[in-house]
Amino acid sequence: MVKTVEGGMHRFSRLALRAALLGLLLVPSGYVAWQSRDMPQLGHLQDDGIYWVTAQSLATGHGYRILSLPYRPWQTKYPPVYPAMLALIWRAQPHFPENLPYAALFSWLTLPLLLILARVFYQRLGLGEAHAWLLCGLLALNVHVVHFSISLMPELLFTSVLIGSILLADESRHTWTAALSGCAAGAAYLIKAAALPLLLAGPALFLFRKDRQRALLFVAGMAPSVLGWQWWVHQHLSPAVDDVAAFYTDYTGYRLYNVSWPDLPQLVWRNLNVLLTGLGELLAMPDFGSALGHLFPCLVALIAFYGVVALARRTQKLSLYYIFGLAMLPLLLIWHYPPGPRFSLPLLPLLLAGFTSAIRSLMRKAGEWLSSAAFPKRLAAASACVGVMAMVGVGLLSTYGFPLRLLTGLVSRDREELASRREAYAWVGQNVPPSSGLVTSEDAMAYLYTFQPASSFPTPPKLMYHDDLSGLANRYHSITEFAARNHLHYLLLAQSDFLLETDPDLARRLMEQMLADHSIFELVHQAGEVSIYRIRQDEPAS
Repeated sequence: MVKTVEGGMHRFSRLALRAALLGLLLVPSGYVAWQSRDMPQLGHLQDDGIYWVTAQSLATGHGYRILSLPYRPWQTKYPPVYPAMLALIWRAQPHFPENLPYAALFSWLTLPLLLILARVFYQRLGLGEAHAWLLCGLLALNVHVVHFSISLMPELLFTSVLIGSILLADESRHTWTAALSGCAAGAAYLIKAAALPLLLAGPALFLFRKDRQRALLFVAGMAPSVLGWQWWVHQHLSPAVDDVAAFYTDYTGYRLYNVSWPDLPQLVWRNLNVLLTGLGELLAMPDFGSALGHLFPCLVALIAFYGVVALARRTQKLSLYYIFGLAMLPLLLIWHYPPGPRFSLPLLPLLLAGFTSAIRSLMRKAGEWLSSAAFPKRLAAASACVGVMAMVGVGLLSTYGFPLRLLTGLVSRDREELASRREAYAWVGQNVPPSSGLVTSEDAMAYLYTFQPASSFPTPPKLMYHDDLSGLANRYHSITEFAARNHLHYLLLAQSDFLLETDPDLARRLMEQMLADHSIFELVHQAGEVSIYRIRQDEPAS
């Protein structure tokens, strides 16, 4: 009896210590979340604004639609689970923007969920207690992770559910966990379609173990979600009248518009560079912009890959995470948009484990060489140690230190920009007739503040992949045709709007050339850095 009580007290103490460590790790991100609880950055990623608008649509009984667009199409691009969860916030507090602090809290709570599940995964992976907590600390302080913890994007929730599915699949004691893993994979798919590789990775894992029953149970758990969502898409897909409509509603159609079979070699080559650089940025190294600057994040990514392979060999245990990564990376290489850090975020917990394990192994080997009597080995080991420590130090400061301060600074800047936008939105509400419509980069936010239908005008990735300067120029000048076709009569433009990731200066020049035609674009209001133009659609260009 005494031993039982002592054991219970010991377990309680360990649990309390872990809870305290988790709370300590969450302090920096919690501070950033508190500072940005009014979410002034909402809409900058565009997808986050669309999620918030579709959540409003669900909450107000309009169905799963994109209410901000002129024709209010059904939402057939993003699966419904994340907007359905956000819709609960709209139901509890239907007034915008007063409901944003509740949305901010919901978003931030996905971070502790991710850390808890990642901690269990690292334990299952066979890493030591200190190593597991180090990795959780790196996750909690990672600038990209913290950024998504304060935005209405499903990345952290998706990664958490993904890890939950992996933990269930890796559990070998009970057959029924394979079915639960499939259900969790289906839930992940209904949060983000990026979980689709699990439909192949899960059965592959169990077939490698020569367990057909579990492979079938996994498929039976996941397939209904995939088939159900695809049925919904098939039944509700809006006819895409142009590439902008396809951008908002149809992943497949937009891909076919941007990528043809002859484009694949060039697409893969350019995506490979972006993917490796993005993985390095995600882990521990910024892109310094030069040719040499690209080399360091790529090197970090390769070290992480090596570490993951070494981990798999050392533990002699095949995890679903490994197979999912092997299936996901080729898809990113053929994706029709540059796969930056956001796209590979679901792999971050695994890659961090691989990267830190590789660094530890390298330092251990360097220690052995330092104790060697041979001078060349000691010199090589000392040089390697200095190089690795310098690289890791820069990475830690750039990815886990200063950026947290940078995020709070960006929030302040976003708040100032939002003040200018809200002044412009107020002018629209007072001076623009209802249903006049806006062309604007942050279309969902413009709709929420003005109740005017709004649409962005995204640049097709194929123009950037092919460096098609004439095509880009024609694209910007075709805004007037797009506006007329969708009955949008005003252009709301901030200095940061409609810029190309690959060449912002080129985008600014093209926009200035377009706006120089005053017979079409009439400046009617200026609010700080935000300008509003009336588009004269009935008058021919000079």
